[in-house]
Amino acid sequence: MKAMVADILLEGNEVLRLLQRDNFHAEYMVHGFTEETILIHDYRKKGLAALDAVATSGNKGQFPYDFSGPAQVTIHEDWETQIVVIRLEDSTEWDAEDMLYIAVGLPDGIPIFPYAYGRVSHMDDDHYALVGIIQPEGPISDLTRPEDLFDAYTNGKSSSATVSPYPMK
Repeated sequence: MKAMVADILLEGNEVLRLLQRDNFHAEYMVHGFTEETILIHDYRKKGLAALDAVATSGNKGQFPYDFSGPAQVTIHEDWETQIVVIRLEDSTEWDAEDMLYIAVGLPDGIPIFPYAYGRVSHMDDDHYALVGIIQPEGPISDLTRPEDLFDAYTNGKSSSATVSPYPMK
């Protein structure tokens, strides 16, 4: 998939598990996927700062807010190994029209959004994990908090959602 600028939204408890970190990037695994592995390679200064803030303060609840923001997103899928790698890099663009939505523990199925890309996994407890690129109808640059981003994508948009051209598991 070609690179795009997208805002990032994490939803759920313990969405990402840190695998490794060095001075230049952090590598996470997305919880909830059993048939494939979804890895996040984050090279953004903002992403590393969010991780440092948790290490300093111990406040995990602030991490999704600090981690969220625009990124240059590239997705690579390896069907032989069943590994999806999502690479996040700093972006100079602030008017992202797309959103990288990473949610774990969705209790009521999968939200209906206009997905350009998506991977879904049914978890053991009748919950779902989802990684998707959502393409809303307009820019979201005036929104600042993850809740605002989520509200912008859900307010009145569910009836106009389209089906992704990419296979979703």
